[in-house]
Amino acid sequence: MSDLALSIQGIVFGYGATRVLDGVDLEVRKGEVLALLGPSGCGKTTLLRCLAGFERVEQGSIGYGNEIAADSTIHTPPGERPVGMVFQNLALWPHMTAMQQLLFAGKGPRQRRHVRARELLKALGLEGMERRKPHQLSGGQAQRLALGRALMGEPEVLILDEPLSSVDPVLALEVGDLLKSLNRELGVTVIYVTHRREEAFHVGDRVAVMQKGRIVQVGAPREIDRQPENEFVARFLGPCNILDGEVRDGRLVCVLGELPVESDPGPVRFVLRDHGIRCLLPRDDLPQGRVLSTSYGGRDWQVESAVGELTVIARSDRPWAVGDACSLEAVETPWILKEDVQ
Repeated sequence: MSDLALSIQGIVFGYGATRVLDGVDLEVRKGEVLALLGPSGCGKTTLLRCLAGFERVEQGSIGYGNEIAADSTIHTPPGERPVGMVFQNLALWPHMTAMQQLLFAGKGPRQRRHVRARELLKALGLEGMERRKPHQLSGGQAQRLALGRALMGEPEVLILDEPLSSVDPVLALEVGDLLKSLNRELGVTVIYVTHRREEAFHVGDRVAVMQKGRIVQVGAPREIDRQPENEFVARFLGPCNILDGEVRDGRLVCVLGELPVESDPGPVRFVLRDHGIRCLLPRDDLPQGRVLSTSYGGRDWQVESAVGELTVIARSDRPWAVGDACSLEAVETPWILKEDVQ
């Protein structure tokens, strides 16, 4: 028996002459929460539609467990795939109560569906709201009801297409916690699509970053953050410095001085996040800069400094004024970047 819940190999799909998915490869383990992260237009929703069976793939294959659900000749209909889906707009039926929504989506005898529906309502914090219709629920309650409806069919894989894009970030993280709790209790595999870095890192056991119809990097949140595959991933995940240098005898020679690095000799482009550089009072043994701007981030200050003709983003535990002289010190190991998807 395979320990994979989902296997995607070389998926290609397009609309007319426009290729939306360009050789997608991805494996998701049973019981895992995988966050699929990428900007609008990168192909996330189209990939989900292929997984759910709403679109027919042109090349490649999609397998659930040991069964192929789609390839160039096979196309298993949506209702026959072991998938539950929560849509971005939730798609709750406006004329049905919360209980009716769940019962309609369930499988098996009525009594069994009633038992499961009540269990899910309790787990989702919706007890006492059985008779409420969607317009009588708050945004967060509606999100949870849509999640419960998708779980009523007891899917092997639960797919969520930007389910929290319309709620505030704090509530999004709360629902994310609930999703992880349900994942642990029910053992369902989850694919969670978002364009928000914070959501992806909070919810996902692993994160898959998508760029121009391809998966360009998959890894644990910390790995994705500290060791981005290319410049696109580095910039998409938040404030960072993309700098040029040259590796000589295991040392990276750059505007920040000489830093230890594991790389072949020669010119390189590398990344250091803002928290990987500290802005300090001037020191003779460190590169000198001048403060261009500063902002308080809740725990420390983010500082933009001019170092020669370059602008470097760093962090500091003290406030600064524009024009102040400063020094910059790298406190993390630089990460050498690869080329971006063309």
